[in-house]
Amino acid sequence: MVHRVLLAVVLICSLVTLNSSGASADIDWSLVRPMSEFPRIANRIQQLVQKTGNGKVDQVRLNPRIVGGQPTTPENIPYQAAILSNFPDGTGLCGGILVSLNYVLTAASCVDGASGGTVILGAQNIQNANEAGQVRISFTAANVFVHEDYVEFIFRNNIAVIRLGQTVQQTARIRPAFLPAANEARTFAGFAAQISGFGWTSDASSSFSDVLRYTTNVIWTNADCADGYWGGLVDSQKMCLSYLENRGPCVGDDGGPMTVLEAGQRMVVGMFSFGSVIGCESNWPTVFVRISFYLDWIASHTDAQIRSN
Repeated sequence: MVHRVLLAVVLICSLVTLNSSGASADIDWSLVRPMSEFPRIANRIQQLVQKTGNGKVDQVRLNPRIVGGQPTTPENIPYQAAILSNFPDGTGLCGGILVSLNYVLTAASCVDGASGGTVILGAQNIQNANEAGQVRISFTAANVFVHEDYVEFIFRNNIAVIRLGQTVQQTARIRPAFLPAANEARTFAGFAAQISGFGWTSDASSSFSDVLRYTTNVIWTNADCADGYWGGLVDSQKMCLSYLENRGPCVGDDGGPMTVLEAGQRMVVGMFSFGSVIGCESNWPTVFVRISFYLDWIASHTDAQIRSN
């Protein structure tokens, strides 16, 4: 069990990088490559493999895509964000969740240590800077708030917010997410969930999907997710998504939304945190930040409106 978890948890910083120094309109998306090619991630993979006593580095890789997904439009997921974060060794792509017209929620692993970057909203094709309705807003390190108790190695409190440099206008393509109520106590186990992002579409792909994609699967109980898979890494602040028919998120989708249908609208209940590096089709559940666990933190760090019931 320890052996499997150590191999799987190598998805510590589930980002991909650009050789570009920023997120300008002339980004060469063909230069996107996995973070596993960069020293700070490759070294960490080697350390974990050595701990297992396996030594087979070729079995460890970052998972690069939404699996089993299909294209959609930003009108269907208007709270979806794409985040380009600038690091010393490149620029990483992650997902995000618009929680108000001034703030975007994302995984701490996506922005911790970043010098700044760009948030993209209202995009169907993030590679098309001239797309009608798409908005790009730069941010600096001063705009990033990582959870005070974030622990990178075990993904504890893997949550952060980005304060946008300007208030965005709500449109059919850009609208804050519907969040759980303050008294939400359901685990959502057994619910059909939807996840989305701009990840690669196949193992053979060498670039990101040019359009927003989504897929669905069933939320597991934490007990089932821990048993035989993630063990003690799964606690009350996390939740898991089934790997049924190999549908799920991968690298590049980190920080993106997981929703369930509530009273006729999509409610964000999870945010993608980590998954297995053995492969997106490796029959491992993916792990999400449980949004209801962090409603007080979100309320104290953003101007998002949290319903009382």
